Amino acid sequence: MLPPETKSTAPRTPSPLKGTEQAILGPVSDPQNNLDQLIEFPTSFTFRAVAATLPGLPQACAAAVEQALGRPVAEVTEQPSSKGKWTSVRITIEVQNADEVLSGYTALKAVDGVKMTL
Repeated sequence: MLPPETKSTAPRTPSPLKGTEQAILGPVSDPQNNLDQLIEFPTSFTFRAVAATLPGLPQACAAAVEQALGRPVAEVTEQPSSKGKWTSVRITIEVQNADEVLSGYTALKAVDGVKMTL
């Protein structure tokens, strides 16, 4: 934050996306319809999760997605945070439809230690 004597007095420019999120994504109550409109299926899809760093975390996340979708994942990568408290896990797998995307996220959220899915 700038000291008070150097604070900018320029007016803030509104975000070009403000108010358009709903138009782009549609009603929040229908995520399947939104995915069908935004993604052409089948496709390679990358699930992302942020979790507490625990032993076997990437394997547990991959196993959850594999079980939910009934096929092996194509790739699993992990990236620890700078202090090592959190780990970002990316799981890439072929999905056939929006239901599979939603099922994969549901499975990831159930993994012990997962705090957020992206």
